[in-house]
Amino acid sequence: MSDILQTSVLTPQIFAPNVVAGPIVAPPGALLWWKAGVETFSDAGVTPAVDTDPVYQWNDQGSSGLDVQQVNPATRPIYDAVLTGYPALAFTTAGTHYLEKSGEPTMTGAVTVLAAIYLDASGGGEIVNVFQVGTAVDNQLRFAVDAVTDKLVFGRPYGAGDITSSASVPRSQWVVVAAQIGPATGATDAYLYPTGTGSGEGRTLNDDGNHNAGDLWIGRFDSQFFTANMDGGIGEILIYGSELNGADMLQALAYLEQQHGLL
Repeated sequence: MSDILQTSVLTPQIFAPNVVAGPIVAPPGALLWWKAGVETFSDAGVTPAVDTDPVYQWNDQGSSGLDVQQVNPATRPIYDAVLTGYPALAFTTAGTHYLEKSGEPTMTGAVTVLAAIYLDASGGGEIVNVFQVGTAVDNQLRFAVDAVTDKLVFGRPYGAGDITSSASVPRSQWVVVAAQIGPATGATDAYLYPTGTGSGEGRTLNDDGNHNAGDLWIGRFDSQFFTANMDGGIGEILIYGSELNGADMLQALAYLEQQHGLL
């Protein structure tokens, strides 16, 4: 992918240290928002999942109302009510567990993605993947941890590949990861946050910004660009159809960190 990707290190986007003065809320306006333990069902939206239940449906708390499902019992993730103290959906590479939904909102322009994850000692880390049905090169957005390098992977490439972090994402512990990309006008600015904390690594990503709606997968890879399913837990995913400003990005990171015992 290096021959189709322009990567340059920009000035890191660094925010002030987190200051906690009580409960932190997520910035308003999330387009997509899945939170373990909140409207997580063992069936099609009627029976709340309890510990060790296979998850049939996970409801979107964002403005899109994109509730993801898995109708195949063999590939449903497992609800873990207390994964190291916090609720999560547990995915395994061997079981190819994932949730999906067709017809996700088209994300043209800026986007910010954040997640609280717990990676197992080995295996892949595909967090969320949006792509156009039947067209492998037309990914709108993909967000993952590489199984070999432990680096954060982000792209909205339209066939132009992905960008990766220089820092590794810690395993066997909760961690907040995030990425954002500005409005697409050719080569666009992007920032990766492989360990949360409010300090971003700058990158340049080729992206024309024009993508069609298709399918969304949580926990499963798209074979065109990546080859590993999620192996570990996902506690929460937040996606904004905008590039958050410094204060909002700091708030979003701090919110997820506080939710998962990192503050």
